[in-house]
Amino acid sequence: HQHLFFFYQRPDAVNDFNEVVEGGKEPRLVLTTGEQERIKSFAVFFLRNVPPSREILQDVASDQDLLFGEVKQNPLGSLGAILANVFQPMVSRPQSGITWGPCDDDQKLEFFNSFETFTTELSEAVGALGGGIVLTKCAVKEAALDSRGNYQELVKESPEIV
Repeated sequence: HQHLFFFYQRPDAVNDFNEVVEGGKEPRLVLTTGEQERIKSFAVFFLRNVPPSREILQDVASDQDLLFGEVKQNPLGSLGAILANVFQPMVSRPQSGITWGPCDDDQKLEFFNSFETFTTELSEAVGALGGGIVLTKCAVKEAALDSRGNYQELVKESPEIV
């Protein structure tokens, strides 16, 4: 892995329904790659920006070899904010100093338009997710569904299962 997350939070637990829930223990410092643990409030990350075979200079306070940043509980919101407020303005400036190689002006314009569209759609999608969707457990047990051959009658008797 080329990245590490640090966060201070209560550990997760798994309940009787195999759902991940808030654990009752004291908060602790967690060091992770972010693949198993969820971020519940705030995290900082370090991102190695060089190949694994190249050492990171430890006598340099800050350079492009090791990047640092923070992520809030909603990583998609953080990504949208960073893209829209940091990278999009930086990349879109003609005097940005970006080396485009053999790209012509049409290819650059297509990139800018695609980047702006992606950033806008991400922002709209994150906004749509803001309210969240709450799914409630079905009152009818699975055993009742399996033992009945006539599902139409079951739905008539218990319309809340639909």
